[in-house]
Amino acid sequence: MNKQETQKILGLIIISYPDRFTEQPSALQINVWNELLSDLSFADVSTAVKKWIMTERFPPVIADIRKIVADANMPGTDQADEAWGKLKQAIRKFGHMDSEEAIQTLPELAQIIVKRFTWSYYCMMPIDEVSTYYAQFRNAYECEYRKQRERKQIPEDLQKALQKIGQGNVKQIESLTPKISD
Repeated sequence: MNKQETQKILGLIIISYPDRFTEQPSALQINVWNELLSDLSFADVSTAVKKWIMTERFPPVIADIRKIVADANMPGTDQADEAWGKLKQAIRKFGHMDSEEAIQTLPELAQIIVKRFTWSYYCMMPIDEVSTYYAQFRNAYECEYRKQRERKQIPEDLQKALQKIGQGNVKQIESLTPKISD
């Protein structure tokens, strides 16, 4: 998004919530919103803002808009049931052998979960504990979904900057830590 598009978005929000805003956005507000939404397309942001306006009584903040856009680009958590069904089909088709090919038949989030627990973990589940395994799978699926959604909400350059936080302090901390000698 560029600054003109950001102004249009802010204008839409101001017009939609007239009792909340008494003046036009300042240059600083426009710059902040533009910087924090610049990695998203105008169409996506506009759609997210319109959805918000139609469903919420209070104006959105940047995080609300980013969350709607991220959610639109993620499979729903209700797809955990579908992924579980595909996992059971893959177990029937491939069995304990050929785990790599079997895992490739699963949706992306399910692949992550199965690799975390291992293929043999699911292949060897006792028949009387299937509901327990399903509950664990669904819980892990929903956690992974939330993690990936949060990653999609944060622009890539900011994610890289976050990873660098504290890296320069590691040597400093190591030098302060007492060495234990034998």
